[in-house]
Amino acid sequence: MNSWRGFGGWRAGNGFAGVLALVLFGAAQGVVNAQDTARWSWQEPQAKVLPTGDLEWAPKPFVFKAGESVRYIDFD
Repeated sequence: MNSWRGFGGWRAGNGFAGVLALVLFGAAQGVVNAQDTARWSWQEPQAKVLPTGDLEWAPKPFVFKAGESVRYIDFD
């Protein structure tokens, strides 16, 4: 019989460690997936790699999106 009791009386070998590992793995995977998405425009790829290894500039076209507040630059 296993005398080690951790996690508030849960015995190792009753499946708790496996469930805990799955939960932690799922949480870590969520963090990795969140980091894969581009949050800012400068994090998106601006070029594509050609089969020869060269880079070709491939920017996305600019699309104006009006915000809620009006802003201007006073050049005077």
